[in-house]
Amino acid sequence: MARQGQVRTWHFAHAQETDCENAAESALHKAAKECIRRAMKLWVPAISVTETARLEDGRTASATITLEANENVFDEVVLEAAVGDIRPDVTAHQKPGQLFIEIAVNHFVDEEKRAKLLAIGVPTIEIALDLIRHEAWDWDKLGELVIQSLENKQWLVFPDLAEIRAEAKCQTAPNSYQVTASNSFHLLSTSSTLSCGV
Repeated sequence: MARQGQVRTWHFAHAQETDCENAAESALHKAAKECIRRAMKLWVPAISVTETARLEDGRTASATITLEANENVFDEVVLEAAVGDIRPDVTAHQKPGQLFIEIAVNHFVDEEKRAKLLAIGVPTIEIALDLIRHEAWDWDKLGELVIQSLENKQWLVFPDLAEIRAEAKCQTAPNSYQVTASNSFHLLSTSSTLSCGV
């Protein structure tokens, strides 16, 4: 911005670093959404649930159900579409359902928004890009982080989680297990693919 000194000569002061940082974060946020729109697909992280129960004879039984990470291919991707009083960064449509995607560069989804997302009940993933907000990036690198990477993604809402927990709990029945050396029972993980239409 231009500032006039006491001797009536003009000079320019640098914009504050926070302005530059905000602009960079905004650009990264927009680019990440565009990556999903262009790719029309996204790898989603696994869900793993373990339930443990104590048997009548004192031994412990546990069951683990894992829905494996997999690639979801979308029929339609819409950016910043309002749903009630919230506006997910990305709404991806795939038969038989949809997936909300939140991009976190500096600000992650807070508890208030998460509660609203839970109330809506649509599967929701958050993709964290905070570790690269100060780094140089290109479309290839960003695409890998947004579309393919799993380490920077987490489920915020998974509507079938209670059902999966109930199934794991049900599998703590003694006839579902094998005896291990530790004198406990354990069901080997049940795996299946996971899509946003859960």
